[in-house]
Amino acid sequence: MDPGQGRLQAPPARAHRHRGPAPCAVTIATRQGANGPQNPVTQYMLAEASNYLADRLLDDGRIDDEGRPTIPRTLSGALGHQPFVESVLGMSQHQMLRRWPLASDWYNDVINYVLRPARFASPASPLAAPLVELAKGPLGGVIRFLIDEANRAATTSRTLRVAEALQTLWPDYPPVRQALNAYRREVLELYVPIYEGLMVTYGLRPHPGVDVAAISWAFNALSSRNILEQLAGQSPVLVDTHGTPWTLAAHNCLLLIAGSCAGPDGRPLSPHDCANLPPVAPLDLSGA
Repeated sequence: MDPGQGRLQAPPARAHRHRGPAPCAVTIATRQGANGPQNPVTQYMLAEASNYLADRLLDDGRIDDEGRPTIPRTLSGALGHQPFVESVLGMSQHQMLRRWPLASDWYNDVINYVLRPARFASPASPLAAPLVELAKGPLGGVIRFLIDEANRAATTSRTLRVAEALQTLWPDYPPVRQALNAYRREVLELYVPIYEGLMVTYGLRPHPGVDVAAISWAFNALSSRNILEQLAGQSPVLVDTHGTPWTLAAHNCLLLIAGSCAGPDGRPLSPHDCANLPPVAPLDLSGA
């Protein structure tokens, strides 16, 4: 990375010698030879296992030859229509059948519930007080808080993790697609007023053609990627040219703001300028 843009912390560089792609079979019993990771038979076994896993997972929620969505086997196996209510909940199957006579309707509503936008607490309620307090200081502190709070919520909520898994596994499955459309719409309705309020508080002037809803979508995408990496034990940190460490998600939010907005005086902003931008007005969340 260009030194002028900060530096990304990474493991020490090894000798600059081309080694080719690293073998993906790292726990195989034999490291070389006829049974080693690069052997054609070994590679064939791994490739076929990958394809089989894709058939079992990614193609689970597919559309049949008549254009109807099939019920994912993962769902039917874990949440069987009548077995679930009897074996897991200890209730009569009539409780299920009176509400969801069809198994497909039961699975659809479970997906709708998992992917509901309300799984995110409104930032205008529990986060309002700390957000308003942080907005009395530089913008960088607010960005850190929003990214860190999203990560905290994800790591403490199993529902959020299941929602991400469903979206990744079956994006084409109609119930997932419909729930995702509702999620996107309502999350924008939830967060756009927050971002608009912050823009007023810090005197940010969007460049011509900049859509706050599009910025909100980008913030959400950065936050979602950060959550996945954090859950996987990855904590990539960028140290800016002033020696300040940032998560990549927070730093890229600053880059996004710098590229889409001018400062209160109309002049361009650098990421460092954005991080240290002072408020020009109190944060008002009454419209959020």
